[in-house]
Amino acid sequence: NDNYNLFLKLLRNTKSRIIKVFHGSPSPFNRFYYDLRTLSPNSLYDIAWNMTLIAYNCLMKLAGLSLEYIDAAVHVSKHVMYYNLNYGNKMLRKKTNVVIYPGLNMEALHKIRLNTPKNSKKRKSLVFGARLMPYKGVLHLLRAFELAYMDDNDLELHIFGDGPLKPQVLKTVKRLRHKGIKGIYYHGKVSRQKFLRNIATSR
Repeated sequence: NDNYNLFLKLLRNTKSRIIKVFHGSPSPFNRFYYDLRTLSPNSLYDIAWNMTLIAYNCLMKLAGLSLEYIDAAVHVSKHVMYYNLNYGNKMLRKKTNVVIYPGLNMEALHKIRLNTPKNSKKRKSLVFGARLMPYKGVLHLLRAFELAYMDDNDLELHIFGDGPLKPQVLKTVKRLRHKGIKGIYYHGKVSRQKFLRNIATSR
């Protein structure tokens, strides 16, 4: 967790080494503000979850910070590390900081690719998979795809995921289809295996 954890102090007194992971998403306050501004049934879960996070974070900050007890920090991108080191707690600069990019299980994907018939692979298929949040960029992707499709109508875009932006995504897909852009497919939230199979059929 971003803040103090009661177990950290106990672990610090053992031979354990503690690594903190910064996943890079906006703070609960920013997400909470966005959910209230775009209130919809799809955002109710996020609102409840973020209210819990905000309350928890406020209470834990009164107790102290986890940075005092960690040995190293892992960031999911160079941008996240740069932001945290320059605008986060100065104590972080005294720790070992590394970047480890999250990604797909390439071994599992390779096995699926080997078992995928070549004639089922789509020549120009793009796959997007993430929670449908503003900072994930799915609306920007749809606008970019509209421009790309005008130059090459063999393109396909497959969107996987759910979230507060789902109504806007579906509305945008419907609008683009009315304009003659037929290559966009929204699949919703699916199992990881099904998602990997779709990546395996893309090129």
